[in-house]
Amino acid sequence: MAERNLSQLLQGVDPGWSWDVDELEDLTESGVMNRYPGFDTSIEELQELKGMATRLRQALLLRLGLNPVPPAH
Repeated sequence: MAERNLSQLLQGVDPGWSWDVDELEDLTESGVMNRYPGFDTSIEELQELKGMATRLRQALLLRLGLNPVPPAH
């Protein structure tokens, strides 16, 4: 079975959905690798990943017809 990313899975139920594949890969890799000792991520990288995750969450909530709450700073 071919590997499918989140964006491809969502297109199955919402053909208008798309998201940057590189961002999804970065979020996936970070979500797995940061669990293991020895995998170092800089503060700058973590802030960038948090921004990606926040934008993705907001876009998904909008597609679901929900009003995302702006993130607190």
